Order: sequence, then C-alpha cells, then structure tokens
Amino acid sequence: FEKITEYVVREVKEGGILEFRLFIKNMNKNFIIYLCVINIITFLAFGQDKWKAKNDEWRTSEKTLLGFACIGGSVGAWIGMHVFHHKTRKNEFRYGIPAIFAVQVILTLIRYSGILR
Repeated sequence: FEKITEYVVREVKEGGILEFRLFIKNMNKNFIIYLCVINIITFLAFGQDKWKAKNDEWRTSEKTLLGFACIGGSVGAWIGMHVFHHKTRKNEFRYGIPAIFAVQVILTLIRYSGILR
C-alpha cells in the first residue's frame, strides 16, 4: 500500500497536477460520490465492529468487512484498521485490504485513463 501511494504521489509530481486534474475530471461524478460514501460507511463499520468487540456484543462478520472493501471501500477499511487498531494482525486484512486497493486502482486507471479507448 505504501509503495502504491508513493508511486501515485511521484506520478502526480512528475506528471504535474494538471494531468491529475484531467484524470479526475474524466471520472464520472457519481462514481466519485459513490467512492466517498462507501469509504465512509466502511470506515464506520470498522469502528463499530471494534466498539462491539470491546463491549462483548454481536460482531460484524469478517466477510462483511472485506465485502465493503471489495465494493470500493478499501481506503476506508485501511484507515479504519489503523485508526481503530482493528484487524491489523489478521493476514486476510493486513495483506488483503492493500491487495484489494491495488486491484481497484489498476482497474480505475485502466477505465478512466483512456487505455481501452
């Protein structure tokens, strides 16, 4: 995840902010709104599950948490893991969330960069 972040930041710096703005401009506004909403929901789901774990209540399943990440909430999942110190020791989350994020970034770049046009 950190290497991907470094790559994106380096590309933005080398390619200039203008290219990054053009990339974002090509993205569908509804898609950006969807990503914001699903990442907030995912972040809150991780926080709620951590709270339930501390209070010995019925928990959110790991499949549900990973499912939120798969449908676009990988950034919210990663932030939630680290803010709430939740699921950071489980390999499914430690390696799975960054892998899901990497796939999502690649698919988004392919879709909106014009490679398929």
